[in-house]
Amino acid sequence: MGEAECAQKAYTLIGKVPIDVVVLDLHLPDAEGLALVSQVREKLSRAHILVLTGISPASLRPIILAGADGIASKEDPAAEVVRAIRLLVAGKNYLSPDAVTRVVQAMRDPTLSISQPSTLSETETNVLRLFAEGRSYKEIADQLNLSVKSIESYRTRLTKKLDCESTAELVRYAVRKGIVAP
Repeated sequence: MGEAECAQKAYTLIGKVPIDVVVLDLHLPDAEGLALVSQVREKLSRAHILVLTGISPASLRPIILAGADGIASKEDPAAEVVRAIRLLVAGKNYLSPDAVTRVVQAMRDPTLSISQPSTLSETETNVLRLFAEGRSYKEIADQLNLSVKSIESYRTRLTKKLDCESTAELVRYAVRKGIVAP
């Protein structure tokens, strides 16, 4: 068993300890999440990969295509994460109940995409989600380990990329795309 708080330390563990299951947070300070899933899959082809993330319908497909065997919500209780690991070891795949709910909602609502990859990067999606949850620039910066100036830049990029003119429009977009619950 091993633990690493950044991708670089995780890479040093690979090969030093036998690894059957990797529980991977997509939000590490030194790596982009989907690329990290792909790299872990390449190096540990037989290991089971469980990704912990905030869940939106658009994010599920790219995570699975990158090589994850399961996706759990960061809000899931520890017992559910243990259940997910047991299912992966037994050769099954796993989607958290939250993910299943969002997929069903997306299938019923054509404005929520589950088949097309998101046009937003993972960090952009996280910034958007946190804005939609009513967080301040400082709170978002602290949570994502970025500067307030970076968060301001992300917000500017989001408004341009999504053709939104206000925070309210960004929030509506986040709700419509399933990035946050209504």
